[in-house]
Amino acid sequence: MRKQNSFTLIELLVVIAIIGILAAIALPSLANVRAKARDARRLADLDQLAKAMELYFSDYNHYPIWESGCLTSGNPLTADTTSSPAFFTSQYMKTVPKDPLPNKYCYYYKSDSAGVNFKMAAYLEKDTARSTNDGGTATYYYEVYAGPTGSGTAIPLSDDTLNTAMAGAPPGPPVSWTVDGLIYTTRKKLTIDQTKVDDDLIDFPVLVKLTSSNFDFSKANADGYDIRFTSSDGVTLLKYERERHDSANSLAEHWVKVPSVSGATDTDIYMYYHTTDTADGADPTNVWDANFKGVWHSKDITTSTINDSTAIENNGTKKAANEPIEADGKIAKGQSFDGSNDFIQIPNSS
Repeated sequence: MRKQNSFTLIELLVVIAIIGILAAIALPSLANVRAKARDARRLADLDQLAKAMELYFSDYNHYPIWESGCLTSGNPLTADTTSSPAFFTSQYMKTVPKDPLPNKYCYYYKSDSAGVNFKMAAYLEKDTARSTNDGGTATYYYEVYAGPTGSGTAIPLSDDTLNTAMAGAPPGPPVSWTVDGLIYTTRKKLTIDQTKVDDDLIDFPVLVKLTSSNFDFSKANADGYDIRFTSSDGVTLLKYERERHDSANSLAEHWVKVPSVSGATDTDIYMYYHTTDTADGADPTNVWDANFKGVWHSKDITTSTINDSTAIENNGTKKAANEPIEADGKIAKGQSFDGSNDFIQIPNSS
């Protein structure tokens, strides 16, 4: 009788187990590759949209005007109006590009009322670093923007707004950084425009002014104690003075000592916030070095005194309580003199 070769039950189970292991290894890798490919397509789509927006601007001297929403075939950008002719036409873009996962995400558009500035946003599944460092106002979404200001904060967008627009799509896993022994999930890149700098500067105190248009005060501690600044490496701590942090009115001013500010190229620093309650990170006296003989921001320490921020501590004393009186200034608070006999006396330094 002729003998037939066949697999035993044990051999079949071993083969099935091996196939299962290989599948378990390959499938996550395949999913990761597909997600990265979708991100690449999103970036390409936004790039094409931005280029078409510029062509539109050159014809009408404004960008397409639309309050905000997902770019779909039924949105106002497909219709002609007096102020904003149709954008999605053969002249600019023949079809409306859709996110690779259209049932979950979309390309979001928003302009100001005159079409002077616009912003678009897309959700990137894997490229979280690009979303975080795009200079925009949303943390988990990649933003493209244009206009005279060239600023990502000219049209603010929040993660909550974009989550709602995209069918409540959850943001990606938060990126975290450890700074000054604290774990942060939110940071903002601040860029010092080299065209505003006449020459290279060393250890220069730079004013960082925060308002509701460029900063979400609800994500920082009410006292601002959690805020930290670093150099462009995201690690090296920078000394800073907090002149004011008024979360109730969404106003804050910080003086950050930047080691080197270039007059030839833009200088980047980072601001970290949104962590647990912590000790005050400000260090005013080390912001103003020995070249500063006195720095008086002129806000009240008491109704009769103002503070010198340098290590010399040459604090000023008013003529009397509220003479002069504290008032809003060009930067934070100042003093209002009556034009008659109000004065602030600064003692001789020791």
